[in-house]
Amino acid sequence: MLLNKIYSNLLPIKDYLIDEVVLLNAWKKAHQHIRGMNSYVDCLDLDKSALELDKRISHISSSLDSESLNLSDLKLIPIPKSHTWEFIEDNTDKNISGKDKILLKWTPISTDNDSKLLQPMRPLAHVSIDDQVLFTALMMLIANKVESIQGDPLTSFDFVHEKK
Repeated sequence: MLLNKIYSNLLPIKDYLIDEVVLLNAWKKAHQHIRGMNSYVDCLDLDKSALELDKRISHISSSLDSESLNLSDLKLIPIPKSHTWEFIEDNTDKNISGKDKILLKWTPISTDNDSKLLQPMRPLAHVSIDDQVLFTALMMLIANKVESIQGDPLTSFDFVHEKK
């Protein structure tokens, strides 16, 4: 067997949460999900996390163990719904050589009759890869317990509600 038997039954306890094997698997799951599902992903941060994977996983593990882990702030990213965008001239600025420099701004196209956007913006939350690793690990650790409590997924809907 390739894996140690201690990983055959993950438990939602600190020993498993700080285990680097669990955190590494959580990183892999989070990484695959983010790359496959999120079209507004920070690819540079994901690539960087892959390059310094050992260091990041060790840092998360030791921070959790010492109870000194600080979660990153969520970053809101305004994302347009399907919509046409354009470059518009923003202003002029003097560069070092004294020549005028034209700055362009990437913005959604406005309608003809008013300056409202054709489609509204929607906020998406950007969660750091390190925080996603932590929360994926937590989900991995509680999944077995939750699924055991839920029972057989093939049980009929009416029977589940009768038995609560």
